[in-house]
Amino acid sequence: MSNPVIAFDLMGGDFGPENTIPAVKEAVNKLNCKIIAIGSEPTCEKLLSSLTDKEKESVEVLFSYQEINMDDSSSAIKAKPNSAISLSAKLVKDQKADAMVGAGNTGAMMSAAVLHMGRIKGVKRPGIAIPVPIPASVYSDEKMFQLLIDGGSTVDCEPKWLYQFAVMAKSYAEHRHGIEHPTIGLLSNGEEPGKGDDLRKKTYELLKDMDGFVGNCEGKDLTTGQPNIVVTDGFTGNIALKTMEGTFKSVSKLIMATLTANEEIAAAAEPVFQPLMEAAEKVHPDQIGGCLLLGVNGACVITHGSSNVYALYNAIKVAHECVETNVVEFVGKAISDS
Repeated sequence: MSNPVIAFDLMGGDFGPENTIPAVKEAVNKLNCKIIAIGSEPTCEKLLSSLTDKEKESVEVLFSYQEINMDDSSSAIKAKPNSAISLSAKLVKDQKADAMVGAGNTGAMMSAAVLHMGRIKGVKRPGIAIPVPIPASVYSDEKMFQLLIDGGSTVDCEPKWLYQFAVMAKSYAEHRHGIEHPTIGLLSNGEEPGKGDDLRKKTYELLKDMDGFVGNCEGKDLTTGQPNIVVTDGFTGNIALKTMEGTFKSVSKLIMATLTANEEIAAAAEPVFQPLMEAAEKVHPDQIGGCLLLGVNGACVITHGSSNVYALYNAIKVAHECVETNVVEFVGKAISDS
């Protein structure tokens, strides 16, 4: 598809327009897309005044008169129909936009997508598909890939829902990321088939005959790239993600503290300092940008509230790639065939 149209929430994130406005400018200059930027009238006017004549050709603004805060419940979508999040989802529903992107309230983003776009026929619950950083990939010529689903959209799951997460994630890995024959693992407390709670045991029975299923996997398998897809419920998945995030930060602080402990160590570490910074940058969450909500009838990309300009730009890029590769259509076909 040429020039995908992406609805973008100018009000989302911890820093709002300070980061979202530069992200819009970055996107229209680097990507072959059009942006419908949605925000308060003053914010939209600020965006328009910052655009060059060339950038204005690819940007449209839409005023929102309500705002959903980070501490609002997901039900705020119905109470605030003129919020940027609600309007973004409506644009996709009405086929005036091909995708929506936001760094706002995650629950509200999911609720808006389900309410306005609807679920793909047959999908019981949508799931957030989150690419997992793989440190070993930095110095490897091999294409390494890992995806965790669900990252937190559905806390209490049923076995059939986890099965559908696997179906959708497999299609996503194949068609957006170009992974041939992706491997699928079920996150549990042991690799043996009998391990896990009742949910894991029943899900295992549903998954065991799926092409690519390699059985149970453990927390230690995250960040290794094997299996390519890690399936779990949103409660466990979100804890796993936050644990990885905290571990990466703690290890980074330890390395920095060690390399700068004193002048002698700092001098000895100087040759490796820059390569370490470059390697860390390649697996930083900002590189990922945003995560696709699989199972809804449209591309909905959710990114972290603390996202900087680069992360927001990358979230728009994710949406652009999902539209270009017809991910939603392929996921729908995978569900109908399952």
